[in-house]
Amino acid sequence: MIYAVIFTSLFCNIFVELSSSKNKTKIKLFTFFLLVFFLGLKFQIGVDWYAYEYWYRLIGNDRWTDVRTDIGFKYLLVGANWLGLDYYTFNCLITFFSLSIFFKFWQHRLSLAIIPFVLIFYKGYGALLFDQTRQLITFSISLLAIQYLLQGKKTAYFFSLVVATLFHPSAICLFLYSMIKSIRLKKHTMVIVYVLGVVLGVLHIDLFASMGRAIESHNVDAAGAFGKLVRYMTRDKVSFFTFGMVERFMLFIIYIYMYDKRMYINDKTYRFFYNLGLIYFYLSLFLFNYPTMTARFTSYFFVGVVYIACVYMMRLPKINMAIIVSLYFMFMSTIYFRNIEYLQMLYPYKNYYIDGVFFNERDVNLEKVKDYWAESGLILE
Repeated sequence: MIYAVIFTSLFCNIFVELSSSKNKTKIKLFTFFLLVFFLGLKFQIGVDWYAYEYWYRLIGNDRWTDVRTDIGFKYLLVGANWLGLDYYTFNCLITFFSLSIFFKFWQHRLSLAIIPFVLIFYKGYGALLFDQTRQLITFSISLLAIQYLLQGKKTAYFFSLVVATLFHPSAICLFLYSMIKSIRLKKHTMVIVYVLGVVLGVLHIDLFASMGRAIESHNVDAAGAFGKLVRYMTRDKVSFFTFGMVERFMLFIIYIYMYDKRMYINDKTYRFFYNLGLIYFYLSLFLFNYPTMTARFTSYFFVGVVYIACVYMMRLPKINMAIIVSLYFMFMSTIYFRNIEYLQMLYPYKNYYIDGVFFNERDVNLEKVKDYWAESGLILE
């Protein structure tokens, strides 16, 4: 029921944001705090919460030194514990700051916030808000990095990238931002690169798998984040012809259609975001065999697709833009909520103060979550 309330609110806010209502700012602010309450105070939802909560309980314990996670997140937990916060209040604050950065970023860039949120929610950001706190922090820092880069603040840009790597190893791909800013491609080159990726996929040519097997065959000690990367590169492969691939193929065609040659050549900001979107499509294509890697890396680049889509749709009558975004949101909601395996981790929704404190309920999927972490070897119970 609570999911229906939240998504209905977002659906209505699509039209509110494009309206001339005097109360538009107040409604968006109310929606912001509704999302903080809904997402920030989620209680034992998903999978990662179990590891985070477990690590939090170990602070001050002899076994704290056994905790294996990114150093930035590790000491952020220590800081929150020192302030006397419980884990779920700490998580709520992370969500608050993340959504604050997200809303401010898009409000500054396009004078929009709800529509970019709706467009990106099912392309990684929703999973970060629900479950993947470490990468949520990294994603938020990536938005700050984009701001600094486009403002020419190079020192702040590189400092933000270094900080981001302290919270999640996927942040290494953020160093591509500075290179992407200076690239200028011909339209036909964009298409040729994509077609090349399709051909390699159809022929099942996978260079990354060969690299992974070469590392394993030489008995290279692949530990930590590097070891995880090697395991991703050598695990069982998936089919190229999936619904997700077809969806991204159709989206790429639309993306090429939205290409504005004049703006791409003359507007550095437009070109930067368009190139970001291209990297999203290329990574999704060339890493199709590695869905986990794809999900981790592409979140940082779908921002470009959202920006270009909004710029294009803002040229249309507002009602047309609202209808297009609404149809997209309904379509993606239908697809997303048909993923039964992941939904089992999201249902039923529980709120920390309502279910955790008042009713003292625990996760109905607790045993599945424990099994998941036991297999990973990261939980030492």
